[in-house]
Amino acid sequence: MIVEINIIAEVDVLSKARKILSVGLSLVLFLTIVGFQQAKASEVEITPDDQRTNLVESDEFLIKTSEGIKGIEVKTPDGKIEVKRAIVTEYVPVNSSAYLLATGQDPIENDLVKVIDVTYLDEVKNDNWDHEVAPAAIGDLYAKNPSAEYATVDPNYVVASVEETGSSGGTLTLSQSVTVGNSFNTSIGISASVVSATVGYNVSQSWTTTASYSESISKDNHKTVINAYNRYMTRHFEVWKKGLFSDSLQTHSASDRHVGFRFDVLRIPGYPSM
Repeated sequence: MIVEINIIAEVDVLSKARKILSVGLSLVLFLTIVGFQQAKASEVEITPDDQRTNLVESDEFLIKTSEGIKGIEVKTPDGKIEVKRAIVTEYVPVNSSAYLLATGQDPIENDLVKVIDVTYLDEVKNDNWDHEVAPAAIGDLYAKNPSAEYATVDPNYVVASVEETGSSGGTLTLSQSVTVGNSFNTSIGISASVVSATVGYNVSQSWTTTASYSESISKDNHKTVINAYNRYMTRHFEVWKKGLFSDSLQTHSASDRHVGFRFDVLRIPGYPSM
C-alpha cells in the first residue's frame, strides 16, 4: 500500500510539472510573437501624414533684391501705433506666371510685381519648451528626431487684402488685424505638450497681430492688389509608440511656427489709362 501511494504522489508531481512547463512555454511563445510583431512594425515603411500639403516653398521662382532689418509701423487691435522690428526681404519674380501657378493664383488675370517677406523679430513665439516628455507606459506616444526648420508659406489662405485702381497715384496701404498661431498636424492622437517639448515651442499658441505693408502705385489706372499670406517656419518630426520590448515608428508629422507674413503685390491690367 505504501508503494502505491508513492507512485500516485510521483505521478501528481509530474503532472504539475508538465502544467508549469506548458504555461511557461506558452508565455515564452506569446512574448516571442509580441516582440516579433513589434520588430516588424518598426520595419514597416510609414506613409507620412497629409501634413499641411498647402504649404509651399516658392522661392525658386523669385530673385532676392534686398534684405534688412526695418522698423515697421503697425496698428494694434486697440488702435495704438507701435513700431516692430522685422527682417524684410524683397523679391522680384523670375517668371510671374510660374510663381502664380505654383501658389495657386491666376496667371492670366494677374501680373506679379514683387514679393515681400516680413518676419517680426519681436513677435516670434517661443515659450522655451526645452524639456523632453518621455513615454511612461507601454502604448504611450512620443515625438522625436525633429528636423531643421525651413520657411514655408500658405498660398491658399489670404489673411488680409487691399486693392485700389491707381487713377490718382499715391500709396496703397494694407493694415489689418488678424489672428495667427502655431500649429501641428498628425493623424494620430499625440498631445500638443509632447510635440511642443520636441519641436521647442508651444504648438497650440495663437495671438492677434497686424498684417501691414505699403506700396507706391502709379497713375495708370491699373488695379494694384496687396495680398497677405501666413509665413511659417516648418519642422518635421517622428511619432513613436512605446512597446514592451521595442518602440515602433507610427507616422511622420510636421509643426508650423508662425513668424510673419508674405505680401504679394499684383497689378491687374485691363483698366484703360485716362
